[in-house]
Amino acid sequence: MESIWTKAKKMELEAIRYYNELAEKSESQEAAGVFSMIAKEEKKHAEMFEILEQNGSLSGSIPENSWDPKDAFVAIAKREESVNVLESALEAYKKIVTIEYENVAYYESLKDSAKGDLEKDALDFIIKEEKKHAKIFEALVEFIQLPEFELESAEF
Repeated sequence: MESIWTKAKKMELEAIRYYNELAEKSESQEAAGVFSMIAKEEKKHAEMFEILEQNGSLSGSIPENSWDPKDAFVAIAKREESVNVLESALEAYKKIVTIEYENVAYYESLKDSAKGDLEKDALDFIIKEEKKHAKIFEALVEFIQLPEFELESAEF
């Protein structure tokens, strides 16, 4: 039976593959950048699980993340791209929300079988990170779907 760290690492590696694939296929430079950044975040998670799998510890520290999602919102807010390109990224963003919440549910299901503080702390960390990713992409979906201001529909 594979360890929880092996399974978790496989999930993160699959997420990396998926997000890199989305970045490569994206028609939008901004969307590709968002997909690449989330892939880098997932890589940090996979590396953490690899260390846990190999050593059984993290030398007392959980990794910090450096991604600032504000850049994604700023790029989209500029609306330099066509609406069609933004909408094509929108479907991928919605799927990411689903994937991230599925990962949260899986990691939460492991908490009862966690052995010791290290496993509990690592699972709490990854749950927090996956929830953060889901919320970021939920916000991106909402942001992209904001109606454009239309002067013709304004009432005076």
